[in-house]
Amino acid sequence: MKAKRAGVASGFVVLVFVGCGGQQPGQRTHDGASANGRSAGDEAMQNKVGSRNHRRAVIAQADRALRQRWPLDYRRPFIDEPYREDALQRLYIEGCRTGDKRSCWMAAMLDGWSPSGAATKQMIENCVAGDVMSCRAVPRRLDRGHGDNKPGSVGRSSACTYPDPDNGCDVTALRQECTEGFPDSCMDLSLAATDTDKDMLEERVRVLARAGCESGIKAECELVRRTGHGKDDFVFSQLHLCILDISWCDSFDLRERGDLAGARDSDERACQYPRDRTFCVGLGQKYLEGVYEEPVPGRGNALLTWACNDEFMQKYERTCKARAAGNAALRPASP
Repeated sequence: MKAKRAGVASGFVVLVFVGCGGQQPGQRTHDGASANGRSAGDEAMQNKVGSRNHRRAVIAQADRALRQRWPLDYRRPFIDEPYREDALQRLYIEGCRTGDKRSCWMAAMLDGWSPSGAATKQMIENCVAGDVMSCRAVPRRLDRGHGDNKPGSVGRSSACTYPDPDNGCDVTALRQECTEGFPDSCMDLSLAATDTDKDMLEERVRVLARAGCESGIKAECELVRRTGHGKDDFVFSQLHLCILDISWCDSFDLRERGDLAGARDSDERACQYPRDRTFCVGLGQKYLEGVYEEPVPGRGNALLTWACNDEFMQKYERTCKARAAGNAALRPASP
């Protein structure tokens, strides 16, 4: 088996350094008028400059709004009010329309990767046209509708999760995808590699995935966590994941670094928006135990009261069970 695994990854060292034609990590392709050469006239040049400036302004506004997702709202989780991101999605759709490829996959993500969505379709078109980063942004589940047989699809296939020709994995194509800059494909190869090849493949995954993570590709942030070299990579991936998916918000590292205000805000968002009663119980306890300073008076008790006002929580969650028992003991006996 060891010989077989080594054979799957063999030849990669040559491939990875020969294949220089793919898009470089972190490169963001912006289709637009070239600044080189002469324009047809002053008016045409002004239109081109205006278009580029508009694109930059839209992207900057969208990225700023993305970083400000899930604003702290201490009415939550008590109110069940949907959090809408229509405005943010519209900004990225506009960026996509102006030719910014990253905006297309960001808009597609905000649309839930709808196969019929305009942003998803444009992302696939950009991929087919040769934009490697657009191909890398295609989530695995989209292969069935749009991504199958598109660049990077071998690395996204279930047959190559643990690459083995006997399982139908095209290992040669998988190696080529890794050479062309697909970290998923490199990760698949690393699972069948041994010793030096494995270390080299994982380092390639880490470098490629950091660029993808920074560009808003959630799956590549997860790859950074798997192949990272320590705390810096962990913190980097965690911060980006928390922006892209609130379920990834985790205050542990922030507390470890002594950033209690940041940890509290992270936990508040993770309580306020998913409205997870178990998580909110833990946050309420941190307030009552003095781990965090309450942002508003009585926040800890308010969270526990809300979270424990649920039959399942009172029956199975330890803190809520104790509160329910204590409240029952305080009730006056029936006459």
